[in-house]
Amino acid sequence: MSEIKVVPRLSQDRGHANHEWLKTFHTFSFASYQDSTHEKYGSLRVINEDRVAAGTGFGTHSHKEFEIFSYVVDGELQHNDSMKNVEVLKRGDIQLTSAGTGISHSEKAHGNKPVHFLQIWSLPSVPRLQPKYFTRHFSDEEKKDTWVRVVAPVDAEGVQKDLREGNRQGEGPAPVQSPLTMYATLLSQGTSLSQAMKGTKRICACCDEERV
Repeated sequence: MSEIKVVPRLSQDRGHANHEWLKTFHTFSFASYQDSTHEKYGSLRVINEDRVAAGTGFGTHSHKEFEIFSYVVDGELQHNDSMKNVEVLKRGDIQLTSAGTGISHSEKAHGNKPVHFLQIWSLPSVPRLQPKYFTRHFSDEEKKDTWVRVVAPVDAEGVQKDLREGNRQGEGPAPVQSPLTMYATLLSQGTSLSQAMKGTKRICACCDEERV
């Protein structure tokens, strides 16, 4: 059995852009940041850490052939899309858009405060999927000092994937059309966790330091 090779990548080594209304860090090549050594990782194509100023955000734009999800760290995120989904996402919320054959959406800071969130894109295992939208909520209490599965493949155990039309919410991890499982935790100072990764070929761990 081969040993896991750990390759650390510090926050300051990521791509960065400051657009005044948006301060963003890119783990992989994105927009003006291009790095041939960090194009993707497995099915992961984008991990952007975005801080959007109050009253601003990403206007309506289009996507296709990506699984796109936003994980809210702090603040509130207003989501509108061409599937007629309108939602305000708060801390602990995650929304997953399976763009498939194509969708348009906008994401903006809601209210009079900025929003801090992660936007992650993965490549779908199946092309030309029908677009779908899901949301999930995971409280701080659920995640404190334990791993919580927040995203998992559609065929994984415990994943709700066939919700009724118009019922975008559900229990358990959000279903993704990629070989990708995402866990989240909020660790107390001095606490450590372990996690079995049977059959896993790649692991990507992102740490967001936060003052509590």
